[in-house]
Amino acid sequence: MVGKAYAVISNIYSDVYKEDYSICTDDHLRELAVQKGILPENITQEYINKNLQEKNSIIIWLIIEREKKVKAINKLKDAWRDEEKAIVRNPSECYVDKINNVLYECLLNDDDDIFILKKGIGMLFKTIVIMEGDYDDGSGRSKVEILKDYLGEERFEWYKRKHPNKLKYLEELDKYIKGVYK
Repeated sequence: MVGKAYAVISNIYSDVYKEDYSICTDDHLRELAVQKGILPENITQEYINKNLQEKNSIIIWLIIEREKKVKAINKLKDAWRDEEKAIVRNPSECYVDKINNVLYECLLNDDDDIFILKKGIGMLFKTIVIMEGDYDDGSGRSKVEILKDYLGEERFEWYKRKHPNKLKYLEELDKYIKGVYK
């Protein structure tokens, strides 16, 4: 049943959410971060230790290899399951790519707030998961309600204007879930 449900959801997703997401490799992301001055050209252990101590997970994300990124996402998913009783179903590899793409777009567009403000990979990951409709906290609330609560009224209005296809996808996902599970 779950496989069939995901196939239907996948079809809804591809029909409604037609934005082009080319996947940025870890190496491309790291190279761009160096070009933009976010990372030094020669990364030393001292530099890594400093950013670990400062809990600058975005900088650490830019440095570490893919398998460690996947492990980090797995740990975040486990923590949410244990602490918030929330389930994230999509594979961790999918979210590594999405996080890389967000950071890459920020660098390309000279939107370096995410690097300066040190918002953190955990927060970025949770935002992406909720925007993707993959955050299930067991409350039975709609994906749109969860997103609205998470973003707040003002940011939700911005989201509606900026990402109408994503919002439509969440609305369609909500309809599908109600039809199948209620």
